[in-house]
Amino acid sequence: MIAAVRRILLIEAQTSTMEHVPVEKLYEMGLSAVVILILMIAYYLSVKAQQIEQP
Repeated sequence: MIAAVRRILLIEAQTSTMEHVPVEKLYEMGLSAVVILILMIAYYLSVKAQQIEQP
């Protein structure tokens, strides 16, 4: 998750000085955001599953 956030920040820093942002960079940022969301959901479900198992 940390690597995905770092990648988004790196892409934003690289494209901040450009007048025209390549579409590939936008797709990469979107994909990284989706990966972060999936990891957050997986972590939430894991914590919930552990709470259910413990009486």
